[in-house]
Amino acid sequence: MPADSSGNTSLRKHELADFKVYPNPARDQVAFAYMLPTERPVHVQLFDLQGRMVLDQPMKSSGDLLSVNRLEQGVYQVLLIDEDAVLARSRLLLLR
Repeated sequence: MPADSSGNTSLRKHELADFKVYPNPARDQVAFAYMLPTERPVHVQLFDLQGRMVLDQPMKSSGDLLSVNRLEQGVYQVLLIDEDAVLARSRLLLLR
């Protein structure tokens, strides 16, 4: 995690103007739309309501599809992250 000039570590402020998860609610696949000021590797992580990470998927570009058909119906927290910061958060509802 990066340190500021005083040596304190902190997460950077969100760098995204817009982060969309669609369709939402979803059944089998989900797409993620985002725009970064600079191109860099990012991951999408999904967490269930108990806080367990159930998916960690590298993303190649905005609009990538992710299969969620192995996950159970429910509400999930979605994080878009790079190597050292959470860039955006959203929620996803999966229906079966």
